[in-house]
Amino acid sequence: MKNPLSAYKGLNRSIYLMALVTFINCLAEFIGPFFSLYLTVRLGYDMKTAGLMVSLLIVCHIPGALLGGKLCDKIGRKTIIVCSQTLMGVSFILCGFFLDAPYAPLFVFLGSFFDGITDPARRALEVDVTKPEQRQAAFSLIYQALNMGFAIGPMLAGFLFYKYPAWLFFGNGIVEVLSVLLIVFFVPESKPSEKELQDSQWEKTAEKAVEGNIFTALKQRPQLLWLALIAFFVSFAYKQITFTLPLQTTTLFGESGSAFYGTILSVNALIVIFLNPIVLSFSQHIDARRNILIGCLLYAVAFLLFGFSKLPWQFFVLTAVYTIGEILFSNNFKTYQNNNTPINFRGRFNTVLPISKTIGATLAPLMGGVILSVFPFSALWTISSLSVLMGIGILVCKVSDKPY
Repeated sequence: MKNPLSAYKGLNRSIYLMALVTFINCLAEFIGPFFSLYLTVRLGYDMKTAGLMVSLLIVCHIPGALLGGKLCDKIGRKTIIVCSQTLMGVSFILCGFFLDAPYAPLFVFLGSFFDGITDPARRALEVDVTKPEQRQAAFSLIYQALNMGFAIGPMLAGFLFYKYPAWLFFGNGIVEVLSVLLIVFFVPESKPSEKELQDSQWEKTAEKAVEGNIFTALKQRPQLLWLALIAFFVSFAYKQITFTLPLQTTTLFGESGSAFYGTILSVNALIVIFLNPIVLSFSQHIDARRNILIGCLLYAVAFLLFGFSKLPWQFFVLTAVYTIGEILFSNNFKTYQNNNTPINFRGRFNTVLPISKTIGATLAPLMGGVILSVFPFSALWTISSLSVLMGIGILVCKVSDKPY
């Protein structure tokens, strides 16, 4: 069989550097997966309030993303990444100094706002430096780097949580600031020039520059709007992994539940590391729509069965199932979207379209906290599975595999 790693050869140098930055950042990604536990165990909030605050954390990301998408299309990708990521790191460090203060989560909310500014600039840069036929491999590599870091980070955070909780925030923040230096010195600006925008007008692709505002551009691409709705339903379900699952494992296994949850996330990352290149080698010759469909089906099955799991091995098996779905969904969703995004709207499309995903992730802990205050974990996981099935229905009926 062809070496699966060969798919990563021949990419732009900036992609390899951004993958390295992603790996370093995710190596110290301590806050996100453990924020709900920080609120409930450390600060003493009940599940409903914790769900509201986790939702507020995600809401803070939205205005940042709207601002970042506009700025990176006008000013440039690199400048926005460097400034906003540095401010994000400083916000997390400040939270570490005020760990048990009632206002400490405000610093995390501020960090989420700056992360929102950074995200569309990162995505636009990655699209700028790749050709359409390279993007599945490029996004797969960055996703691989993310999980290589994530294989270690949450496991370490699970053990730090009770012994050295301040270092969840210090570590995350310091690494965010230091990794910016790689971008400063080694990643060039990628914003398309005026000549590139003009030349794109002669290309017969969905990426050619278009006139008008973002609403005009989106109106010409209705399938992307349907794709955004799919992202809403899938994101609502997937967010339960970072909200519901840590609460469920802590309920089942007591104080060791946080470490067990960190191990589950690390297993998820390790499976991605070993299987992502193999899944890519088999799936890159299948159209993105079908790959998204298969990924969603695996999600629906795993999320439904999580609600009835009691034993550690059951969680590990279902983690393997949803992880394969995650590989297929992640690699192909971004590929489909960006291959149909105008060159002069990359920052804004990578802001507006993912907002539906953010809204789904925002509602997940908010509704999850309310549901769990009345019903068992199985009810919430069943609802999550049905949410994915809604996305599958839209994908089958409304999204075509034909280009615009």
